[in-house]
Amino acid sequence: MKNFTLFSAAAILVLASLTSAQQVFPPPQERLRMNALAITAPINIDGKLAETDWWRAAATKKFRQADPKQGEAATFDTEVRLLFDENNLYVGAICRDTSGAQGVRVPDLRRDFNYFENDVFGVTFDPFRDQRNSLAFQVNPNTVLDLTANTDFAQAEADRQVINLTRFSVFFPEKRQFFLENAGLFDELGSSSTIKPFFGRRIGLDPSGLPIPIDAGLRLTSRSPQRTAGALLIRQRGNENNPASHFLVGRYSQNVGAKNRLGGLVTYRHDESFRQSGAVQNLVANVDGLFRLTRTLTASGVLSRSWTEGRSGDGYASHVWIYNDANWGYVGHYQAFITSNYNAAAGFVTRQNLIVTSPAVTLDWRPQWKPSFVRSFKPGFTMFAYHRAADGKSQEGYLSLRPIRLALQNGGELVGYVRPEWQRLEAEEVKFFRPFGVELRAGAYNDVRYGLSFASDKSRRYAGSFEASGGGYIDGRLNTVKMSGKISPSPSCRVDG
Repeated sequence: MKNFTLFSAAAILVLASLTSAQQVFPPPQERLRMNALAITAPINIDGKLAETDWWRAAATKKFRQADPKQGEAATFDTEVRLLFDENNLYVGAICRDTSGAQGVRVPDLRRDFNYFENDVFGVTFDPFRDQRNSLAFQVNPNTVLDLTANTDFAQAEADRQVINLTRFSVFFPEKRQFFLENAGLFDELGSSSTIKPFFGRRIGLDPSGLPIPIDAGLRLTSRSPQRTAGALLIRQRGNENNPASHFLVGRYSQNVGAKNRLGGLVTYRHDESFRQSGAVQNLVANVDGLFRLTRTLTASGVLSRSWTEGRSGDGYASHVWIYNDANWGYVGHYQAFITSNYNAAAGFVTRQNLIVTSPAVTLDWRPQWKPSFVRSFKPGFTMFAYHRAADGKSQEGYLSLRPIRLALQNGGELVGYVRPEWQRLEAEEVKFFRPFGVELRAGAYNDVRYGLSFASDKSRRYAGSFEASGGGYIDGRLNTVKMSGKISPSPSCRVDG
């Protein structure tokens, strides 16, 4: 197995050198322009483009493909026209399809729809003309104040049920609208897999995910061409199991040069005295940066420091991510460090006393000889190695090799993978780490898992996915089969299973 792993990794790296020579479709040397026409009569928003002004405006045509044949003319040309008045910008588009309206794929009418499951026409504004801040339906620099009072999140969408077979905390994404709005400002630093100095789910939810009412809160956000700033202040009500808590978050981000950013984030949490425990105060200060070194090469990082009064929690955490994302594929490396006492009480930490090392490579290979039903070959690998920060001792890790990954022309995907895994369980850890309730022995475990998955085109009315995996798991075997399906006869009716 060791020889196969080395051969697979070497083969992927050789392919990387071959695919890096694939032709890249460059942006036009002269930036393209679209002209908007002032209206002479009111515009009716009905999707029909029946007003005369639409046909007075110049049409932008001849759009190019990004995928699957980058740079070539679009299969069906699209026409876009722009109109404006004192208060509004009107965008009208004619999107052609040989099947007419019946060919448009809109599986459902959910507010937060999956972009890749729908036929969409997208518009992105760059109001600051800095080529990095894009806003939808928000053209001018602005300051916004949001208030909430006596808020109960009991009606929020429930979390999915998860069986955790690892020693790491499970990360559940935020689903509540108040925290999703302007989330990019407060949540743009950190990684969901390891460190997030601020995480909205720490507010209004207990450790089990049950809702806790919020007495009052406010959020202030301000954006300009060169900087963004924001503040969040919330009081969380106490109950029979949790103390009343106060949260304060401040964020400032400054553009540096053409495409770089430096920023800072401060979080403060104060838990009032509860039962036999005294009050606890936690302060976390963070400095972060994002640097676009070239058109495809990006580096980002965060340095975080925590102080806790009334409980241990003075420590450090940091992470650095550098990656190159080009037409031929992705190459990146992620490194994180978390000390034993680091405590982000208003954030998320997967585990303390941890060093994370994760290189990854994914290719996008489109040779001339590929079968017609294949859009591209995307072999690659991802490795995660975890060591203890206190002494550097190996804890666990895995190497996910994907020698087979086919992106199909019909929107489906076929993946075959091999995953060597290793675990080092200490005597203290087996006391609480008991997957499926099974008591484990301390020691070293090395296993290999295999898997095959297939997913059909999710934009179709009927779609599904299948995954089967098997192999060793610690001192036994673990075989799984996962199947899911979707029936969407109309945009207003959808059944998932």
